[in-house]
Amino acid sequence: MRVFEGLHLVWDQGFERVVIQSDNEEAIKLLSPPSSISPYHIVRAIASLDRAWMLDFQLIRREANIVADFMAKLKVHSKGCLAIFMDPPPGLPSLLQRDVDATPLHQMFWLLSLFS
Repeated sequence: MRVFEGLHLVWDQGFERVVIQSDNEEAIKLLSPPSSISPYHIVRAIASLDRAWMLDFQLIRREANIVADFMAKLKVHSKGCLAIFMDPPPGLPSLLQRDVDATPLHQMFWLLSLFS
């Protein structure tokens, strides 16, 4: 459902080329490409979005997408399912800075330390 809401949001913002990344392999398989004859309502709903855009659904390892994982785990109090942040939540800037500063080897050790 969040992908569906996100697609509406990016369309309303004028984006015509969208990359959707997920660490859920089954979801990526179902949505690549979304089918109007899928047994799943949400997949059919995404397929029925009649937009002149390019959607690219990509599988990504959770370890390579630590910022998205952090954001997904935030407890957000909003009226709907979608939360828009005007300022980064506490903890996010340091994750982004570590990602920017780290070499690939350092990223691997840093990620391992998070999960141990």
